[in-house]
Amino acid sequence: MLFTPVFEEEEEKKEDKKPEEIVKTFSQEEVNTIIAKEKNKTKAASQKRITDLEKIRDSHNLSENAVDDLNLQIETMESELKTKEELAKEEKTRLEKNHKRELDKISKSNEVWQGRYTNLVIQNAIINSSVENKAFDPEQIVAIIAPSTRLVDTDGILSPKTKFIGLDDENKEIELDIAPKDAIKRMSEMNKYANLFKRESKNGLGGFNVPSKVGTVDYTKTTNWLKERKKMGFGKNRS
Repeated sequence: MLFTPVFEEEEEKKEDKKPEEIVKTFSQEEVNTIIAKEKNKTKAASQKRITDLEKIRDSHNLSENAVDDLNLQIETMESELKTKEELAKEEKTRLEKNHKRELDKISKSNEVWQGRYTNLVIQNAIINSSVENKAFDPEQIVAIIAPSTRLVDTDGILSPKTKFIGLDDENKEIELDIAPKDAIKRMSEMNKYANLFKRESKNGLGGFNVPSKVGTVDYTKTTNWLKERKKMGFGKNRS
């Protein structure tokens, strides 16, 4: 019977040998995919948290401070989910809105003051001319022609102009675009507005307060005056 000698050193070498470890390697594309998945998981979790906070905010009867705290948490979490480009775009939009809001405020303020100035200039012009033409109530004249009056820029000077229906040389109606003082002067000479102005009485005409010539009737002629008195019911026999 044969025996094979065994040496201890050879046995130790056999025991020292271990299988080689296999190291897994990833491509850049695979790494990007893994990172994207983790980001999506984090984003989904944050979005769920935001939704939960919004439900609490909207469905509970919370104090104003509690609502403000929740809104702050929601805004902070939403900002964390956004990219730098999205944040920059959002900030730009916010600044543009604030700028537009300030411009609108200034524009509205200018419109208010411009309207007040326009009304003041127009009313003063009408009142002064009404007094000059002996109107009974200048405010009444303002009510009549102010709506048809606006300020016109002529060579850098703002002056009031009135769209007025007056009478031409043939006593026909004509639309005029004239200064308020001229419109009021014409009003004082028209029958239509005779009751709005004081008239100088004429001797021999019963002392009535009438102008020498108003509108289409020449009151300087006694026959015309008598006809008008008869129309108004004066001079009738009393039973």
